Amino acid sequence: MGFWGSVWSGITSVAKSVGGFFSEKAKEFLKVGMETFNLIVKVVENVAKALGIIKPEDDSEDLGDRAMRADKKIEGIFDSTKRVYRVS
Repeated sequence: MGFWGSVWSGITSVAKSVGGFFSEKAKEFLKVGMETFNLIVKVVENVAKALGIIKPEDDSEDLGDRAMRADKKIEGIFDSTKRVYRVS
């Protein structure tokens, strides 16, 4: 292989080390991002409870689950002549 084999070997070695570095940094970034997102969700949930928008005994996961189930039940067929939504 000679010269080109050595060059290719060097390139792959550098790529592996750079890829590993970026992979670790991406994991750290995502971890911090998820922690921040969870904190924001808790703040919004607490503010909504304090303002009486949601009940104190409700939690955001349950509300999200109910919203997703409700979304599946709504067909959202819009009749342009009557301007009404039909819900099944």
